[in-house]
Amino acid sequence: MSYRDCLHTFLTVYRLGSQLKAAESLTMTQPGVSQHLKMLENYLGKPLFMRVGRKLEPTAVSHQLALNITDALDKLDDVLCTMKQGTKSLSGDVYVGGLSEFFGKVVVPHLSKLSQYDIRIRFEIDYSTLMPRLLNNEINLAQFVEYVTHPQITIEKIYHQKFIMIGHPKYKKLINKKALDRGDISCLKDLPWLTYNETLLFIKQYFHTVFECEFNSTPKLIISDLYAILDAVKTGLGVTVLSSYFCQEYLDNNKVVVLYESKNAPRHYFYLGWKQGALRDPKLKLVYDLIKEASAQSE
Repeated sequence: MSYRDCLHTFLTVYRLGSQLKAAESLTMTQPGVSQHLKMLENYLGKPLFMRVGRKLEPTAVSHQLALNITDALDKLDDVLCTMKQGTKSLSGDVYVGGLSEFFGKVVVPHLSKLSQYDIRIRFEIDYSTLMPRLLNNEINLAQFVEYVTHPQITIEKIYHQKFIMIGHPKYKKLINKKALDRGDISCLKDLPWLTYNETLLFIKQYFHTVFECEFNSTPKLIISDLYAILDAVKTGLGVTVLSSYFCQEYLDNNKVVVLYESKNAPRHYFYLGWKQGALRDPKLKLVYDLIKEASAQSE
């Protein structure tokens, strides 16, 4: 038994959070997985995992070991996978989670290349559960609107646009640009604000960056659907802050207008996340490449 085998077993357990799942993934017995872990622990002289109820929690040593060996083992596996005859085929389902609005506007129009492969992308739209679903292998790739940190997840910035404050043209006359330029936001407080959720997604960051203050108004409408928010703005129900990519068509048609131009408007970044080692699967790597390409073409 080589330490390379033990390290590969350890990394699989670390990523899946379960000896049983690791055994199934590696086509091993659970006692075999335990033996590999025990060999490493004896060599290091420290425990790698602690049992907390039914969960297997990595120790600090485990996190450090995974960080140090991941790139090297993944590169080695990539070489072997590439050279192996009959490697995994470019077919099957790929589950991608995130905001439907981002996929609809940015990604989907550029996925025609998938037609030459037997790959089906299944979009899972439930932003609040992205991280646990990614960790539980229920989705393969996840699109985040903020940078997230987790030892088992790799995060990469894939897209950005700027935030803009928009509204129906009728609200333009209520905006005092000179007052806003000097930091007086009183003209904004009584406007009917529309927001995606209770965390004031987009609006809060816009106020912090542009006006250097908190957003203290009570939203008139909270609805977790950016398309519905944009339609509500178009009909004159209220004002909001959105990414420029998302409402560009409405801006071009003058159905909505930018209420205030700011040189220091915050950038809206999108991130793509996946479990470490997941991109060794050729079909996941292909979808990852297509999403990155689509994002680059849409900026």
